[in-house]
Amino acid sequence: MITFAKVLAPITGILSSLSVIHGQSVAVGDATGQVAPPSFSVSGSLSPEQQYRLLTKPTEASVAITNGPAPFTCTGLTITTPLAGESASGDGGAEGQAGASGTTVSCAIPAEVTVFAGLAAQITIAAGLAENVLVVPTTAVKGSAETGIVWFVLADGGTEERPVTLGMTDGINVQVIDGLVEGDLVNQFVPGASAVTPGGGCDLQPDGSEVCFGPSISSSGISH
Repeated sequence: MITFAKVLAPITGILSSLSVIHGQSVAVGDATGQVAPPSFSVSGSLSPEQQYRLLTKPTEASVAITNGPAPFTCTGLTITTPLAGESASGDGGAEGQAGASGTTVSCAIPAEVTVFAGLAAQITIAAGLAENVLVVPTTAVKGSAETGIVWFVLADGGTEERPVTLGMTDGINVQVIDGLVEGDLVNQFVPGASAVTPGGGCDLQPDGSEVCFGPSISSSGISH
């Protein structure tokens, strides 16, 4: 039995590809065409470690296009992770740029900003703001998000493990919400860990995106 059904595009735009012909049979999941939306978006991968930095869900980000206009704000920021068993690049869209974690960050570029598909860009997501808070070096804490352990220095010079509740971090220092008070002395380095202070800098990911470590989170890639 042959049945006919209307196939509706999820967005408005220009029909850029139509791979089926009249009377052709298709199965569930077959791609019948592609629609190019009238706007551009910038997207890139987000590692699980970086997601720990986002204590609140951001709604906007700052975008800097390589050799392009001045940095601007994009809104409607989305962070998506495919469900178990779902391909990270199943629709060939922004999710195709996701890294090993499959998590993608994406936001729309304002219509008044001139961009072209394929341009490199850097997304800077503000992880939040904390003022007048107690912080310790990240090297002093075993654990990086929510909870951790520091080595508290006792009056006799010995140390003891003390659990702490952690807040925001800029990659160098981490906020201590509970477990320490101002004036407490702790070891600068976790016993047995390498005594290297983390710094800034950017790493190039396998998908071509750039991830920068510091007070912000970054990735790249402009597409329709």
